[in-house]
Amino acid sequence: MPTNLFQLFRERLQNVLPGQRRTFHRQAAGLLSVVCLITTTAVHPPQPCDVTGNSTVCDHMSASSNMASQLCAIPPVDPKLAARAKTLFVAAAPQFPLSDTFKLHSRPTATKTIYLDFDGHVTQGTEWNSGGNSITTSPYSFEGGSDFSDNELTQIQEVWQRVAECYSPFDVNVTTEAPPAQDLIKSGGGDTRWGIRVLIGVSSPDPAPGAGGVAYLGSFNWSDGTPTFVFGHRLANYGKYIADASIHEVGHTLGLSHDGRTSPSEGYYYGHGSGDTGWAPHMGVGYNQNLVQWSKGEYLSANQQQDDLAIIVHPTSNGWSGSNGFGYRVDDATNTRTAAVPIAGSTLAGVFNVNQKGVIEQRTDEDWFRINATAGTVTLNAAGGPENTMLDIQLGLYDATGTLLTSDNPADLLTASISRTVTAGTYYVKVEGVSNGDPLATGYTDYSSLGQYWITGTLNGGGGGGGGDDGGNVNVTYTAKKKTLALVGDAKGNKVMVKLEAGKITVTGVDGTKLNGLETLPPFTHTGKLTLNSTLGEGDDAITVMGVDASTVSLNLGGGTDSAILTLCNVQKLVVNGGAGIDSLVTTSSTIRKKTVTQVP
Repeated sequence: MPTNLFQLFRERLQNVLPGQRRTFHRQAAGLLSVVCLITTTAVHPPQPCDVTGNSTVCDHMSASSNMASQLCAIPPVDPKLAARAKTLFVAAAPQFPLSDTFKLHSRPTATKTIYLDFDGHVTQGTEWNSGGNSITTSPYSFEGGSDFSDNELTQIQEVWQRVAECYSPFDVNVTTEAPPAQDLIKSGGGDTRWGIRVLIGVSSPDPAPGAGGVAYLGSFNWSDGTPTFVFGHRLANYGKYIADASIHEVGHTLGLSHDGRTSPSEGYYYGHGSGDTGWAPHMGVGYNQNLVQWSKGEYLSANQQQDDLAIIVHPTSNGWSGSNGFGYRVDDATNTRTAAVPIAGSTLAGVFNVNQKGVIEQRTDEDWFRINATAGTVTLNAAGGPENTMLDIQLGLYDATGTLLTSDNPADLLTASISRTVTAGTYYVKVEGVSNGDPLATGYTDYSSLGQYWITGTLNGGGGGGGGDDGGNVNVTYTAKKKTLALVGDAKGNKVMVKLEAGKITVTGVDGTKLNGLETLPPFTHTGKLTLNSTLGEGDDAITVMGVDASTVSLNLGGGTDSAILTLCNVQKLVVNGGAGIDSLVTTSSTIRKKTVTQVP
């Protein structure tokens, strides 16, 4: 009899038609269900169970039992090695106020959800409760208080950032905010909203003693709310480990099985290489590696060539039941130089400061942006998401004819930087995900070099929009009670930037534009959804809106050659009136639920 659960299941599945898989793997006789574990070791690859079950790790089914839920797993993470890991994988500072920790959304308009549940839950009436028992998961805690401490909230944000990054190519929302219960259940053919709950905490009774996490294959679209479990207390209560386990277990719910090796024979592959480019597959174990990506078995001695990305976005089936219901995100930037839009940023004292964010969604994606520069130096830096990037970036600078001037892709880094002295003119920037070295040795292909990026830098001149007349004055009024920001400009060319960050709205005048007759204004303290009304008047105007969560954004650009840029915004209703003149509207890494645009090409 096979000692590995997946071997046993696959043998029995050979004689089952694909349409019968869901029924087969959930029936009570012979094989109750398919359960996938991620091990808790951060050190050694797993070894098979011995005949007594007293070994390191396995997915095991007893010869005397019809239940496929008898499991054995390795001991918890070695604390000494966990301490060492904390010096290798240092978390970034929280991106959001700690008070917003349970309001985080990676893609709030998506209809499919990955809910990271840290605040406790009682699991009842699901596949886990076939014996009539309930499972109680306590709120996540490693400091023991009755309320979440600042350190715990900081780590929860880190886990969310890491998980959100690895699912950023897809049209799915990773959130820490509890959705309505029906949004985690596929209730029938007409239902368009469903997802998976990831329970992170100590669970009793324990669904998988000794494991780092456990899930049912293909359960993302089930109708009973079956969750997946991640056991932080067996993962050193360490953010990277918890995130890696969460990504892995959600991968199981999406239909993915384990990535291992045939030589040596092992059920989980722990990766290869070291440093920033040390690599492992999500469906192996990535605890020890910085770069953890989706895979299709392109490494040496891979035990399977499972195409992770194709299974996740498959329109009809995840291999175990129906479709997961989501695909890739819509491309947020053009793949061709000739259609490139101006790069985002703002001009201050004649220097254009680049601030462009985007996403590489698919292997074939490349994002192009246009810049206008006067004679001087163009300096650009590109980096992946703030935590857990999957993207190895190549950055290129091209002239107006499309000739490559310079590019950068360091062999030992995932970031890229270029600096080039240029004459006045139009130039183009290209961002793409790339491979590194030999995937059969210590490298990897560009298969999953995907995810978010951020380009910063400086150049002389007008940047994306270019030129323009001198700034005049914009009257700025913020009404806290109504959560409304109003901007009214005079007849001169006005350029302003509105930015919401850490609960503060900052309005900045650019290229000499004054605000209420002043050079600068203090920031406004703000909570909730903003209503932004801007009328900049005549002249060549420009407004850049960054990081705003708004119910309504209304932009009346007026006469002249005007531009509006929205970056990293979430807007319920966007209304743009270009007026006379040639105007442009660019939305980058933003979610716009309803848009009305007039007199803008």
